[in-house]
Amino acid sequence: MSSRMDKLLSLFEEKDYYSVSELARKLSVSEMTIRRYLNDLADRKLINRTHGGAARIKTLNYEPVFKEREEFAPREKREIARAAASLVQDGQIIAIDTGTTCSFIPQFLSDKKITVVTNSLRVMSECVAKENIKLLIPPGIMRSHEGSIYGTETVDYLSRFHFDVFFMGVGGIDENAGLTDYSLEDVSVKQTLIRNSLTLVTLADSSKINRITFAKISNLDEMDILITNRKLSAAMNDCLDKADVRGILAAMEEENEFGVVEENIRHL
Repeated sequence: MSSRMDKLLSLFEEKDYYSVSELARKLSVSEMTIRRYLNDLADRKLINRTHGGAARIKTLNYEPVFKEREEFAPREKREIARAAASLVQDGQIIAIDTGTTCSFIPQFLSDKKITVVTNSLRVMSECVAKENIKLLIPPGIMRSHEGSIYGTETVDYLSRFHFDVFFMGVGGIDENAGLTDYSLEDVSVKQTLIRNSLTLVTLADSSKINRITFAKISNLDEMDILITNRKLSAAMNDCLDKADVRGILAAMEEENEFGVVEENIRHL
């Protein structure tokens, strides 16, 4: 590898993404040359080539902090959460996972008298102010950067209950790897909630599709419903069909041409 390409690759240790024009300026070469370098590095699996630039390849256990994830596609995540909340019925006992998308769900539950169990501090804070929600909080150890509770006490506590629906977030969904996440501790909690729930609803924005992260949660066929914000590939749809998973596409509000019940929901 040339010294210039070495320097190019080292830039991605300082920053996750660069445009072609920015790299051309930094290395004082033409954009055509940068594109050739980037294509070469991408072929060697050293970077991810994107439209107009390139991004650093992150390890399978690299989880962006909650604040960083919260700022990514908030509008899309709200619509996914809205679609999820529309599935909840009066009187149900539901479990809500940690994660940025799941944290929006309580905002859309004001009209339903339900019981909520969660290990997410963000979800707890949203539910506390709602008189229609009975909130159960598990004991355990707090992951401060994530705002989640985990540990053997958490798992033991949650294993005592059964739930109508578990709304779960994931780090990735892949045809072969199934549902995965970054943290072993969080995966243990998720697996307990899956075992004790009648219905598993997975919330995943489009960045999670065809991604594999560190720890396996479950196979695709353990999922009942997947809610996302973009149409899936034909291959992924085939996998979901074989696994008997119902797909729901959360539409952006202004694109809505549907009735009251499904005003932001379309089937994939």
